[in-house]
Parts: sequence; C-alpha cells; structure tokens
Amino acid sequence: MRNLLSIFNFRNRDPLAAIILFVGLVMALEAALSFLPQNSLIHSFRVSRVSPGPPADVQIMGDSVARDGIIAGHLAQALPPEKVVYNHSIAATGPEFPYFVLRRDIEAGKVPQTLIYAPSPHTFASLRIPLLIGAFCDWREILEIISTGKEPFELIYGVFCKFSYTLRHREQIGELLKGRKPGTEIPAGAVSKSELSPPPPTGTRFPKDKVHPMYRQKFEVQDFNDVFFQKFLALARKHNIKVYWVTMPVLPVVHDSRQSFGFDAAYYEFLNELRQRHGVEILQGEFLLFEEKEFYDYTHLNKAGAERFTQMLGEKLAAAEKVSTHQR
Repeated sequence: MRNLLSIFNFRNRDPLAAIILFVGLVMALEAALSFLPQNSLIHSFRVSRVSPGPPADVQIMGDSVARDGIIAGHLAQALPPEKVVYNHSIAATGPEFPYFVLRRDIEAGKVPQTLIYAPSPHTFASLRIPLLIGAFCDWREILEIISTGKEPFELIYGVFCKFSYTLRHREQIGELLKGRKPGTEIPAGAVSKSELSPPPPTGTRFPKDKVHPMYRQKFEVQDFNDVFFQKFLALARKHNIKVYWVTMPVLPVVHDSRQSFGFDAAYYEFLNELRQRHGVEILQGEFLLFEEKEFYDYTHLNKAGAERFTQMLGEKLAAAEKVSTHQR
C-alpha cells in the first residue's frame, strides 16, 4: 500500500503529489478567506434581493447611473400622494440582471405596477456572467442560466467564481496587493453618491482622452443579454406591469466621442424595435446633454443633475400615467 505521506517527498517528482498539494493549498486558502467580510458590491447583491417595504407603484431599475441619477422621493412628488416609488437600481449590473430582480419581487408578492428601466447602453454589449453567477444568483437561477447554453466558457468561469472567494473578490484583492484602498459601492437602497457628493465647481473639465474605452464602443446587444432581457419583458407583460424606458443624460464629451461610429443611430433603432415589438413606452429616449457641473464623473449625475433630471422625468411620467389612466 502506498504511503500517503510520500506525496510530500518532492524528490519523487510525482505529478499526483503536485496536484494534490496544489488543490489542498487552494482549498485551505479559500476556506481561510471565506471568513473575511464580503466587499460592499457583493454585499449589496445580498441586501437587495427583494425590494423593501410594500409593493412599489413605480419601481426604478437599472445600474449605478440610474441609482444616482433618479431620486425616488423627488419622482414621487410628481405623482398622486399615495403612490409608492422605490429605486431598486443595483450597481455593476447589466441587462442580464433585471429579470431575476423582478422575478424575486413577484415571488415575494411585491408586484410593481410600473417599471422605469434606465440602463446604461454600453452594458448591452458587455457580459457580466461571472458576476451574475458568482455573486448574484442562487443555484436555482444558475441552473436556468446554464440551460440557455449561451457562453459556455463564461458559465464555467462563473461557477468557479461561485465557489471561490478570490475570484469573486479579485478586483478588491488586486487593489489591496497594489497597496490601494479598494473602491466602495453603496448598496442599493442606501444613500447614493449623488446625495453625498457636492456639485463640482463650474468649469470642471472632462478631457476627451480620458473617456473610458467602454464608452467608445458601438452599440450592440450580446445574445446572452438579449435572452434574459426578453425574459424580463415577457415576465412584466405576463403580470401586466407597465414598462417605461428611460435614457439617462450624458456628458457632451461622451456623446461626441461616439459619433464617428453611429452609436446613437443604432441605439435609437433598438428603442424603436422595443416600442413596436414589445410595447415598451419610451419615456425618455434621446440622450440629453447635461453640463459638466451636473456630473461627478464621466457617467454619474451629481445631486444637482439628479434633481434636474428627476423633475423632468416626473413631469413626463405624470403625463404618461394620466393618458394611461384615461385609456383604461
């Protein structure tokens, strides 16, 4: 019988010894790291599984741009007093996520009457499957994702992330190894950055050469994203939930940087198809150009910008809801 301790004798140059030692060390490391606190982004996925409080009359969905740029309390002021408005936008998410958010709310008996969906357009061209599987979804939801057969290598990597602390928190660990303080994400439902940050002084410059590459790519929709976005629309339709689309304001420098490859034309074509095929009402379709002083970075509105945009949105929503009520 083989002496199991012989695997520690490296003179044997046994490949099995190397594999066993490697797996053992990885498991020990992962077990040790599992006692560390979750980073704030991963934590936000846990605390925002279901909307708090009573079912929302109007529920805002999207990513951090919508979370910071649409103020639920201000939007409610444009509607009848009894209307409940809640912003359930979650940072770092894309069009793969809203289906699962909405399904969780419905299963919890919190069916919203109206959805305002305000996604960042660039997220339709990117895949966030490792984050979706590794940190956001439970195993039942993961099985549904796997059943699509889309992006198999991303699916496998996502499952690894589900089991691995180091893969789920690789950005945070990377920042720590570089001697930097990891960036923090505010959990959904908490105070947004737009409420924490004062407006930057007039004349703040956002140089064109500093625009992130993701904002200089053409508009397109990944097949995986489209599958779950269609599921999201179908689920809303099944439960008679009105869906409004909202395009968030942009900086002129961001708008200008993507004119050379027809970003706006492709995006508006996509919105027109949504309206015609799925009955999505476009509450705000065009890219409004807000001033630099109304942003605290290249994409997120500060408090002043958010207040201005929410007021505009509230007026449009009140008018659209009034028309909808008369039609009923």
